[in-house]
Amino acid sequence: MLLEAAIANGWQAEGMDVATAAVKYAREERGLTVHHGLIEDVSLEPGSFDVIVLNHVLEHVRNPRETLAHLRTLLTPTGIIRTEVPNVGSLSARTQNLQSRLKVKKNLWRHYETGHHFWFFTRSTLTRTMRGAGLTPVRVTAGTEQWGEKSLYIRTLNAIYKLTFWGGHLVAYARSVGS
Repeated sequence: MLLEAAIANGWQAEGMDVATAAVKYAREERGLTVHHGLIEDVSLEPGSFDVIVLNHVLEHVRNPRETLAHLRTLLTPTGIIRTEVPNVGSLSARTQNLQSRLKVKKNLWRHYETGHHFWFFTRSTLTRTMRGAGLTPVRVTAGTEQWGEKSLYIRTLNAIYKLTFWGGHLVAYARSVGS
């Protein structure tokens, strides 16, 4: 769990989740500080976080720009936000889009029917969203690091994905404008 890893490395860490069962488990079974609710609804001290991590959160919120702008107020002057989202510009998404356009898929466009994703991001739309929230992206990647495999095949694929931004997920790091 990310919070446990952060704490084990000397960080003071807090979490947040909308799922009651997940919050209860984290609090009661793991002894972690976890807030329950939407980011915008939880009262947190402005300027109190060095790092904010959003793992597959931004695609689920109603207004990503407003959410990021709110989170920006929670950062210290040198703080950073790390966010990871599915990459709609990935090789997989492009392949599925082509299959749907050619009508060779059984369920056309089904890969977009998640029922819980309000937004889909490419490198450029994620970057624009961050800038619109008063953040300066300092690094955006779309590699395959999350696979954790170090074979030549994966290293080669990762290098291609980084160059083309065709990896399945985008990972972006951003700071407040002017920091």
